[in-house]
This record gives sequence, structure tokens and C-alpha cells, in this order.
Amino acid sequence: MPLDDATRRLRETLDAQVLDLRDVAELRGLRSEELRFDSVAQRVTRQTKHGEIVGRWYAELLATYYLRDSIFRWAWAGTSSSYSTYGERIFKEGQQREVPQLCMSVVGGVTPEDADVLTQLGLALTGARDLFVEEPGDGTVKFYGMYDSPRPSGLHVSVPPPPVRRASSPPASERPGRSRSTTSPEGPAAKRSAPPPADRPREPDRAAFFPVASLAHELLARDVPGFSQAVLTLTIDPAARQTRLMVQLAAVDAGGRLRAVDATRELLDAATELVTAERARGAGAWRKLEAHLAPKSDGGATLHVEVV
Repeated sequence: MPLDDATRRLRETLDAQVLDLRDVAELRGLRSEELRFDSVAQRVTRQTKHGEIVGRWYAELLATYYLRDSIFRWAWAGTSSSYSTYGERIFKEGQQREVPQLCMSVVGGVTPEDADVLTQLGLALTGARDLFVEEPGDGTVKFYGMYDSPRPSGLHVSVPPPPVRRASSPPASERPGRSRSTTSPEGPAAKRSAPPPADRPREPDRAAFFPVASLAHELLARDVPGFSQAVLTLTIDPAARQTRLMVQLAAVDAGGRLRAVDATRELLDAATELVTAERARGAGAWRKLEAHLAPKSDGGATLHVEVV
């Protein structure tokens, strides 16, 4: 199967990004620099011919090309993971951009040149810094993207929108140039300068928030051992037909450096369930939640939650 029209159009759209990646590879060749792959740590090191390290990046297998069968197989096919991957991002981009060959687990009848094009598209769509190509000698060619982070940042999930309150429309004569008023079921409209306390954002129920906090604490203990303080931020970004939730986790490590911690799928799911439950119980519609965590001597952590 040769590259279809949708793939070729996307290649033209991403021409600048693809050329940038090729410039990186060309410059590396001109400088006689080498890429060394650590399959255990999943890291690629770029170094000079004298052994000096130029940079080190995280590596993720994006695709495998089978030379004898002319088959190109995306690495996301047939795999499952508890965290988001760059391969998944390629699949999602293919869906959103309506490029079938990015969503097909296997693309057959692919020439080496076609395999290169598909790989370059995957690199460009995922913001890769460079490409590492491995030929293990078994008739395959493996393509690895090189990234600054082991997993994609800015993970998002969709959650149900908040309930829509239906209010009676004011008389037509009062609509132009007038501020809105609320009509009480018991009597006529009463002017209010601010919403009642029940409508103000309030922090979630501690029991409902506990699973989210526990997962965040487990991530911190695993990825930033000895952290001195951390903040978990849940931000709701309303869209036209859905509400999008962004989950961010950052911590100050033992050396005093601020570090971003990648959210796992479990943390995203727990945050989604929290927001859904809060909407269902009619809690004040907060748009941003910040949970500040500080470690305790017994291995736990103190928690302070703020919402706006």
C-alpha cells in the first residue's frame, strides 16, 4: 500500500518540522557525532567522536519496519500501558487529522522511503528532538523518537460539563443594556451584587479527594524521592460541548530543584471521577484546584486544598 493522499498532504503541512529534524541529523553527520542507545534505561546519548557528551534524551520505540515483507508496524499497536505514550499521540493525531495510515496498526506494501516518511510524520507530531534508527540484524529496522521527557506532557481528559441552570428570561423591554437579575421562586426579582455562598466554589469532599491525593503522593514518592513540597493542580477549561480537565503535578526535589512529574492514567481517571462526582452533588463550580503536599516523617504527607 503506497502512501495515500491524506498522508502526503500531512507531509506537506509538516514540511518545516520534517526539514528541521533532517537538519539535525545532517548536522550530526557533519560533526561526526554518534548516537548511543541504552536499551535498559531507554536513553539515547549523543556524543562527539572524542567521547564528549553533547546531550542525552529519552527514547521511545515508535515503529518497526520489516524489510522482507515491506510492512510498517506502529509500536502502539497491540500494546497497553498505564501511562500515556508518544505512540498514542500519533494515533490520536491521525484520528483528529483524518490520516488513516497513522491509525492503522500495520501498513503493508511500504518501501523504505515510505517508512521514512511515516516515521518523520510521527516524530514531527510528537515534538521529537531527533531520530535513532536501530538495525538489530533480524531483518527489521526500529525507529525511536528522542524526547526531553519520558512521556508526553500536558495530559488531558474529557469530563461531563457542569449542570446548566435554566433561568427565566427577563421581559423583552428589560433586556437591552440591563444587568441580569435572578428571580426567586417565592417572590419578585431581587438585586444581588454577588452570588450566594452556596454558589461559590468550595473545596471537594475530603473522602472524594483522597484517591486523587493518594495517587499523586505515590507518584511523588516514586519519581521525586525526598521531595520537600509539591503541588497538584486540576484546571477545568470549558469548551463548546465538553469540559476538559488538565492535571499537572510539580515538586521541589531534595536538591531544591523544581521538577515536573508526569501524570499517570490512573491519576487522570481519579481526577475525572472526582470532578464528575462534584458536579453530581451540586458542589460550587470551581475552575481550578490546587492541592499542596508536604511530606511527614512517617512517610505520609500533609494536604492543603484551595479552589477558585
